[in-house]
Amino acid sequence: MGILFTLLLATLWYSLQKQRGQDPFFDIHRMVSRLEEYDTKVCWLRTKLLSFGRQVNGKTDHDTLHNYANTVAN
Repeated sequence: MGILFTLLLATLWYSLQKQRGQDPFFDIHRMVSRLEEYDTKVCWLRTKLLSFGRQVNGKTDHDTLHNYANTVAN
């Protein structure tokens, strides 16, 4: 019953957005693009942290990540 109610609300929301002339999925597209941008920044930061760890300690990627995870956990 809850699923039917959710589908009814989603259909109502979609039709109201269409009547207003708005793109109902614009917010979803914007959210996905922000997540992709965030993922790119996180990957860049991870790469920088790993290269810094190798330069300072001469350790492998695994050792650097393991030490970082332990530092964050403690």
